[in-house]
This record gives sequence, structure tokens and C-alpha cells, in this order.
Amino acid sequence: MDENAKRETRDRLIMEALIGRRLSTEKEMARITTELENLRRQESVLTEEVRLLDEILGAVPSTPIVRPRMEPEQVHTILSPPMPAPEPQTQPPAPQVPTVDEKRRRKGLRREELADLLRKRFGEGEFSLDQVVDVLLEVEPGDRRKAYHAAWRTCGILEEAKIIQVISETPSGKGVRKVYKLKPA
Repeated sequence: MDENAKRETRDRLIMEALIGRRLSTEKEMARITTELENLRRQESVLTEEVRLLDEILGAVPSTPIVRPRMEPEQVHTILSPPMPAPEPQTQPPAPQVPTVDEKRRRKGLRREELADLLRKRFGEGEFSLDQVVDVLLEVEPGDRRKAYHAAWRTCGILEEAKIIQVISETPSGKGVRKVYKLKPA
């Protein structure tokens, strides 16, 4: 008895799945049939339009028009009005490379002001990035993470400008811990 019940349940589930699949297939077939009918209508409209264009072209003499081959500059002059001739330049200006002074800097403290603050605070002594962060936070209170990034970037700029120098580098957790010293003025 138990075998027969399992078999009947299995057969019923298979039939339900097949019926569901058949219904979805019939819906898809109806959608595709509708789309095909729309495409046939569009084809007949386009065929009629091509026939009319062929009639119009048939009324035009069929002698081929021979055009000379033109360079792109010639086509441009035919299609657009003439432009005034550009004034001759003696020599193009050389591209300027921005100096360290012209590079974009952090708002607020300027490089020279920070260098003066570091001279007053540390003199000819050594200092680390954390001490520069403390100086920045004294002058401009705010978020320590932002001040750390600003101090890191500013120390890089000061090092590039040869205002400070790295005197030691020691590996730390994620990177290198640098110790700086101001160069004599």
C-alpha cells in the first residue's frame, strides 16, 4: 500500500510539473507568434516604402554621377565656410612643470608656517609624524585621523622641498616609522 501511494504521489508531481511546463511553453509561443505577426506587418510597410522609393528613383535619369576623389581637407572646405588663416607663431611656449610651491596644498596651514612651527617646537631636534600631528591639532583642532593624513602628506611635501630630512626609518606594523629633522635654514 505504501509503495502504491508513493508511486501515485510521484506520478502526480511529475504530471503537475509537465503541465506547468506546457502552459509556460504555450504562453511563450503565443508571445513569439504575436511578435512574428508584428514583424510581418512592419516588413509589408517597409516593402511598400522600398517600392515607392524605387519608383521615385526610376523617374530620375539613371546616368551615373562621376565625382572626383577628394581628400578630407577638400571635403571640409566644401562643406563649411572658409576659416581665416591662423596667425603664424614664432615658437610654442614650453610646457611648465609645476614646482613644489605651485602644487596644491592642504587648506589652512601652509608649508612655510608649519616649518616655522616645527622649528619653534623642535629646533634642531628630531621629531616623528605623531608629533607633527600633535602640532597640527594644537593649531587646527579636529579629527585626529584627518590630521594624521594631513601631517603625513605635509611631511612628504616638506621632504620633497628639502626643508626636512629623514634621519631614520624603522619598520612598524603596516609600514615604516620615519624620524625627521629640520635642515638648517
